[in-house]
Amino acid sequence: MIEDDLSLMDGHEAVIVRDRAGAWEFPVSLIPRLLSVREAAKSDGAYRMGDVRLHAQANALSIPAKPGDIATRADGSVYTILSVDTATLGTRFAMVTRRCVIEGATVVEAELYRLSDRKDSMGAVVLDHVPSGVSYTAQMQPMDVGSIEVADDERERPARVWRLYLPSMPSLGVNDAFRIGGTFYRWSASADSDRIDMLPNVELVELPL
Repeated sequence: MIEDDLSLMDGHEAVIVRDRAGAWEFPVSLIPRLLSVREAAKSDGAYRMGDVRLHAQANALSIPAKPGDIATRADGSVYTILSVDTATLGTRFAMVTRRCVIEGATVVEAELYRLSDRKDSMGAVVLDHVPSGVSYTAQMQPMDVGSIEVADDERERPARVWRLYLPSMPSLGVNDAFRIGGTFYRWSASADSDRIDMLPNVELVELPL
């Protein structure tokens, strides 16, 4: 049957496909194929060498993927989805993806902490950061503070600022924080870029909590 022929092909790889907003994720068996020089040239700039087309059965995802969603391959490399196309009588689909390589970034495990209140032994309310139970394999990049504009009525920014690129953008409270390598960082700005080839990201500042 047409819908079964993809399962007979070699080169299957376990890939996790995530909604950009973090609403869902699914492990999927896909077949990766590098775009050819001809395909990249015919795309009128939409695609380039190194982009990867991922093939799958049409029913592999219960929620359809869309441009801007994220695919994490078996080796941990992260790709953003540029386009999604159906082919072969609608029995399979293909996603053209592009690897997100952030210059100067380090791969880290970032654990999200939420601000919570509790009462101490005297009954006083104490604010504290507690683990949310959610962590991300992310890319952490030091920022050039000298290039960041600061409004006249704002405090001078701390000297140590980073940008954290995430596989999906979590819902963040104003006082939430990330714990990375034993250090806590507060997020000060988010940038869920309109560019579908860029990962959602947050600006981090190392501060005592």
